[in-house]
Amino acid sequence: MSKVNDYRYAVDVEAYRKDTPSLIMRFLESESVNDRSPNTIKQHYYTLKGFYKFVSWWAGRCGKDCHRLDEIQDFDFSKVDEDMILGCRKQDIEDYRAYMRKKDDPTDPNPDAPTINKKATARVKVYCIKDFYRFLHENEYLSRNVMEYVHVESKDNTDETKHAIALELDEVAALLGSTREAHRERDLCILVMFLTTGMRLNELVNLNVCDIKFGEDMLINIRRGKGSKTRVIPMNVQCANQVKRYLTIRQKQVDEQNLNELPNGNNPLFLSQENHRISRRRVQSIVERAITAAGLGGKNYSTHKLRHTAATLLYNNGADLNLLKSILGHNTIQTTTIYAHPDIEARRAAIDLNPIAKIDLGALETINAARKLFPLEEEDGNQTSKEGD
Repeated sequence: MSKVNDYRYAVDVEAYRKDTPSLIMRFLESESVNDRSPNTIKQHYYTLKGFYKFVSWWAGRCGKDCHRLDEIQDFDFSKVDEDMILGCRKQDIEDYRAYMRKKDDPTDPNPDAPTINKKATARVKVYCIKDFYRFLHENEYLSRNVMEYVHVESKDNTDETKHAIALELDEVAALLGSTREAHRERDLCILVMFLTTGMRLNELVNLNVCDIKFGEDMLINIRRGKGSKTRVIPMNVQCANQVKRYLTIRQKQVDEQNLNELPNGNNPLFLSQENHRISRRRVQSIVERAITAAGLGGKNYSTHKLRHTAATLLYNNGADLNLLKSILGHNTIQTTTIYAHPDIEARRAAIDLNPIAKIDLGALETINAARKLFPLEEEDGNQTSKEGD
């Protein structure tokens, strides 16, 4: 008898041991113990590997005859020793930050040309390196935290041009109608969950059957959100009904293949055709295929844009930012403000409220004619204007 397979909880830190320096390995192990997500640990592994590759390259150990680090093929991460790690200083991370800001194409004359790393990516990498050196200091490998005063740029969500890319309602309808027959109920359930709850890709993949609560409340329990945080998201009726339809199909799959469900309720909500917990890449593929089938290819839509769509629809239909913050699982309200830019039609309607819009400018032949439309206040029988208003 086969069984439902679940790969979610096993953070296989051992997979990194082959080429990882011992100090970095201890850091990754501490993150595993502290219940950091597999993706976070993987991200930290590659960030630190890239940083010490840069340090080696900058010191001339890998040769400087290249523009990008990924052009270096002979870097051996396991050769990074404690002297290099413990000998790094603030200037090393500043040099690395400067490298990430370089143009991806050094021949591009455009001052706004893409950089090697986007600002947000560079920011996350700097945070990771600071975390590692904090770990070294707290565990007495270093007498002081040499990266303590490295500045991390704050997120900039105030730029008017930086707003969330979201699907229009007609595009949402086309997307929901584009799922294929073979796994229609599962794939449609995935799309509806993204579009109605705004959950992240990892959160959807990590859902168990027991995380879904029906009845009057109709809740989804996100037990391992970003940063391993938990939160509860209500389902609307449309979402709850689609989950029920999918669960009926899922149960048939379990029964027909004589599967043993996992103990303690750790049964993946979304199953692959091979009866595994559905993977991130598989969900991305489902969404990409639906986007193409809906005729929306080439618009840079993705699973994360479905999250943006859910948030934008909620905001435009009355959800305030604090409420939206709690639904999306943001740490700060500043992150949520990217959804607070009214669309162009809302702005046009606001502009049209200005009473000047109702004036027939062609009829204003004289100054006196204009004054009749907007009479000034009179004091002591004389017309005067209030200055400074």
